[in-house]
Amino acid sequence: MSISILHTADNHLDPRISRYRYRLMDRKRDFWNCFREVIEYALKYRPDIMLISGDLFDRVDPRNPPRTNIIQAFRRIYENGTKIFMISGNHDGAKSVSEGMSPLSEIAATGYAEFFSSVDEVECAHVKIDNIDVCISGVSYNHEARNNSNPLEGIKIPI
Repeated sequence: MSISILHTADNHLDPRISRYRYRLMDRKRDFWNCFREVIEYALKYRPDIMLISGDLFDRVDPRNPPRTNIIQAFRRIYENGTKIFMISGNHDGAKSVSEGMSPLSEIAATGYAEFFSSVDEVECAHVKIDNIDVCISGVSYNHEARNNSNPLEGIKIPI
């Protein structure tokens, strides 16, 4: 009995980086093409679980085409039997109420992925894989935490 996990982070889809200037669309395509390899891997090898550990997007307000592409890809992965779990990072997590919510909330609303949105408490989801209860835990990036602090200090992980 084994459990297969596909883990990715820092994909930074839909970057808004001024230093790319005239090549910005080329760089956006590069980021997407790299993530498309992750998608193709997930579809081919059908891992039990896919973990996205922050910064799926490069910003809290990605354009609609990248959002749509992700939702379509996650639908295919989900329908292929893989459970998807996400946390936000320092780029795709809302820094304040005025910034609204993370785009990951919108993706989670589709039902194709679960988003651990809390920045100060570990959230837990239980999934059954081959009759084994697996607890997936996550906590999103906290913009208010001190730079030199341990993000897990004092946090209790629910089981």
